[in-house]
Amino acid sequence: MKKTNKLIGQSGVIGEENNRQTMFLIFTSRKTNNPLHCISLGSSGTGKTHLQSKVSELIPEEDKVEITVLSANAFYYFNRTELQHKLILIEDLDGAESVLYPLRELQSKKRITKR
Repeated sequence: MKKTNKLIGQSGVIGEENNRQTMFLIFTSRKTNNPLHCISLGSSGTGKTHLQSKVSELIPEEDKVEITVLSANAFYYFNRTELQHKLILIEDLDGAESVLYPLRELQSKKRITKR
């Protein structure tokens, strides 16, 4: 773990040793049957987006889905396996409260439906 954290630092993720290592472990868990999830909370301008961006650079592009703005129905438009084992990066949840329920269902049940 120490060597991995050192390599993360050498890749350009400066400081935030605990947060960068934790975030990297969460991001790599996408390949497991029960991936971990995280939400970065903090005041504006504290580097949450920067940390997420830098650590996500260590993940292959084909394994990432980056979303800037979410609508209430956003997750219903993905096909059944499109998000499987993907790192879903949501830049900002402001104004996206309506998408939290389907997102939680997707995380816990691994599927969502809308009729």
